[in-house]
Amino acid sequence: MKLPKNKQGTLLYEGIVSLFLLGGFGTVILNSWHMWNDKINREQIELSYERTILNEIRQKL
Repeated sequence: MKLPKNKQGTLLYEGIVSLFLLGGFGTVILNSWHMWNDKINREQIELSYERTILNEIRQKL
């Protein structure tokens, strides 16, 4: 199927725009995952710190 003469090259533009949109979507997904993973790691560090403090308090009692 041939494209009409006046629409020549629009498929290329549509491809470029779709790649741009997919790239933006991928960036948002990866950024969200990174933020979630970083939050989980920080909470684990805080929990381990709190556990050490609680253990020290228990030993003093």
